Amino acid sequence: MLMSGCAALPQSKDAQSKDEPKSASSTKAQTNSQAIAPSAPVMQDLARAEPATSAWTFLERALDAEAIQAQLLFLASVQRFLQAMRLEDAEIILSRTQSLNANPWATRQHTLMRAALALARKDLPKARRLLARAENSELDDDQWFLLNDLKLQILFAGKNPIEALNLINALSLDSRSQPDVDALLARVFNALSMLTSQERNLLKQNPNIAKDSLAWLELVQIISASAFALETLRLELDNWSTKYPGHRATALRSEFRPASCASANPTRIALLLPITSPFSQAASAFHDGFMRVHNGDYPSSRPLVSLYDFGDDTNSIG
Repeated sequence: MLMSGCAALPQSKDAQSKDEPKSASSTKAQTNSQAIAPSAPVMQDLARAEPATSAWTFLERALDAEAIQAQLLFLASVQRFLQAMRLEDAEIILSRTQSLNANPWATRQHTLMRAALALARKDLPKARRLLARAENSELDDDQWFLLNDLKLQILFAGKNPIEALNLINALSLDSRSQPDVDALLARVFNALSMLTSQERNLLKQNPNIAKDSLAWLELVQIISASAFALETLRLELDNWSTKYPGHRATALRSEFRPASCASANPTRIALLLPITSPFSQAASAFHDGFMRVHNGDYPSSRPLVSLYDFGDDTNSIG
């Protein structure tokens, strides 16, 4: 768990009249308070450090905070609003806090949030310009992750998957945290999974495609095509590992590789979803995505899918 970032702030001192003489004890206390200076807030992405905190909670805390700590909290609230696609709320806070960003870390974070907002509004040229402005050697781990995650999203949104693959293959990941590495790898895998089989085949035929990029496409193709033929999936993933030893997507291969004791030929799958509940849109989206993978390239590997609607009655599936 990352630190919360709520470090001690400078304490307000009681005002004392210029004409009022200072006692010895007062002078001593002042000397001691000067000797022990309060620690400054830790510069970090509070939205990532506090994943359970809402945008409104961050905003409320920011209004009661001072100086740099308030900047961190405002920026965290912006990130939450962007994650919830509340773009107008995010833009209002970014506009009203731009003049507060005297701190270099906060200035970079503000620029990254503006890039994320531009991406959400599909203004890819603006998003790219802002990322170029934010990129420098002073990025901390959180900002490095955010910058590269946004880069990948921009490349995929701009229909440039080869460039996205070149980026993920070229990134130096040795000193990065495993959760950050996993998130970037998953970003690439998920984006490639959204392509059709025909689109992936066209990319594989690109004469300029690198071997490491080709490995990504083949991995996605294997998992998409054999998702329900577990024994076939296991064997093909093992062959992929032999063909591309040490590839950075190997961690994803391990995640999808079924155990050898798994049932090789599942015949039925039951989907229990809240179709007629307030979460119907999310349930339908999940169902559509599942069926898209299910309807892969090999009809013989498809078990029968049955859909069951439990509505609001969550106890019925306990």
